[in-house]
Amino acid sequence: METIDRLSKESIKAAATAIKAKAAEVKNTAAAAAEYIVNNAVRFARVKTLRTRAVYAVTAALLVIGTSMVTGFALADDVEVTDGGVTKQFSSFESDPVQFLTTHGYNVSDIDKIEVIDRKEMVILSSNGRDSNAAEPTHINIIRGTHVTVNADGKSTVVTALETDTAGEILAKSGIVTDGNDEFSVSADALVPDGGTIDILRRNAVRVIVDGGNSKNVVLPEGQTVSDAVAAAGVYLYEGTAVSPDLDTVLHDGNDVTVTTSFKRTVTETNVIHRDVESTTSTNLVMGQSDVIEGEDGEEVDTYEETVTDGEVTDRLNISSEVTKEPVPDRVIRGTALHTPISKKEFDGLVLVNGVPEKYSKKISGKATAYSAPSGSGTASGLPLEVGTIAVDPEVIPYGSRLYIVTKDHSAVYGTAVAADTGTFIYDKRVTADLFMGFGGAGYDAACDWGVKNVAIYVLD
Repeated sequence: METIDRLSKESIKAAATAIKAKAAEVKNTAAAAAEYIVNNAVRFARVKTLRTRAVYAVTAALLVIGTSMVTGFALADDVEVTDGGVTKQFSSFESDPVQFLTTHGYNVSDIDKIEVIDRKEMVILSSNGRDSNAAEPTHINIIRGTHVTVNADGKSTVVTALETDTAGEILAKSGIVTDGNDEFSVSADALVPDGGTIDILRRNAVRVIVDGGNSKNVVLPEGQTVSDAVAAAGVYLYEGTAVSPDLDTVLHDGNDVTVTTSFKRTVTETNVIHRDVESTTSTNLVMGQSDVIEGEDGEEVDTYEETVTDGEVTDRLNISSEVTKEPVPDRVIRGTALHTPISKKEFDGLVLVNGVPEKYSKKISGKATAYSAPSGSGTASGLPLEVGTIAVDPEVIPYGSRLYIVTKDHSAVYGTAVAADTGTFIYDKRVTADLFMGFGGAGYDAACDWGVKNVAIYVLD
């Protein structure tokens, strides 16, 4: 009995070794395992000894169990499941990965991806776990599906993706065409979470042409205008620069902008005509005295045709000029009288040299008295009676004659005078002229102050 038991143990051990080898041979073929069991069952039936039957019985039983291991799901090792970066271990007899995951509390949607990975060889046996019957899977990786919104061209497109997809891969799935000018709110290699968005900012290539020759290419975000393009090109818009289209026009890819900085314009300028300074003399100012009468600058409106290039005037032509206000010169008046004259009449052409007329027709020497008269008095000639009117013998000095009177010793100056009156003194022959000093008391006082003086009467006419 002891010998039988020993032999049985040795036979069982040998059978186990054979089963292990045979199981390896039929690892992925359930039909081959079944065939092996049937053939050995026949052999088992032909064996007469108890010991041999025992060996074959054990062999057949183990083959059945081994076959079920081959056709089952991951019984050789525990199954690892990774979901969202968290890995857990389980054991299972189920052959369907989805059913396996459901059994262990994992909710898998239609957009999720399941990877079944052989742990020993570290290769993916199936990228679609729903149809996998891979033998001895040791790792299941759940890659969750996501919905990402891509915004472009005023539209929103929802893209079904995976949590491992980068923004670049999601854009490729969206089918939206982009080019090298476009910008994105998320970098191409960044992951986008479920519910995330990717904004595509279109950028337009625009050409800015300056003065028909020099062109500059600029790239602008969508929605920008001609003004933005000109600024991006570094073109300064001087006053009068022509731009087409209008500055507020929204540009699109491939548009041209023309800038004309060389042009002609008509401008008017009001220019000052600077006044001159004139020097003159006055018989009413004493020698050594002067007076300045300030004049006024004039104005001239000039019209020019200008050629402007890049904001600079390169040519300028005066096409008309018009004096709108004549200048008035400053007058510097120098005195030429010996003393301040009593009469301030102004005679054109009268020039005094050393206090006496430079030019005259006759010089008469004699005595001169003075008189006054009531207001409203007149003259014998009918000319108005005023200071500067004198009485004469009209046969000697005709009425209307222009005169200049100064004392012979140059101590007093009556000044300019007009022969307009006469008197009884003409019969005395001792007085040559009687000088009017004014009306009323003031005239009377001035006449008394004058008295009788020896004078030189210069006849100017």
